Amino acid sequence: MLLTCQNVRDFTVLQPVVNFSDHLPLLATVTLSTSGAKSGDHSSFNRDVEYPRWDKADTGAYYEETRVYLALLLTDLDRLLNYNERIIDKALVSNIIDQLYERIVFVLRDAESHFVLKHCKTFYKFW
Repeated sequence: MLLTCQNVRDFTVLQPVVNFSDHLPLLATVTLSTSGAKSGDHSSFNRDVEYPRWDKADTGAYYEETRVYLALLLTDLDRLLNYNERIIDKALVSNIIDQLYERIVFVLRDAESHFVLKHCKTFYKFW
């Protein structure tokens, strides 16, 4: 799914009273087209969804792998931050930011796949 600026209707940085994270959550309202989707086809919703088990994860190894691979992205980020805004094209900056974002997400997901166990919601009995 690709989003453009035209798809974003609203964007807000939330500031909740209780926030146990080291960052602020973001809320974006977007408009998406459903062309080509079959209204009666819900077969993709019936599959088992896997959830990460962070309580059983090797967090030390996860943090180390993400540290190593995210450090490699720092040179690209530094280069971006040192660009003179009058010289560089804003479309190019947007493209570089998108690429950095994709690479960060890839590093985090890859490390999760190596060090975090997954389970289906129906794996545990609820009684």
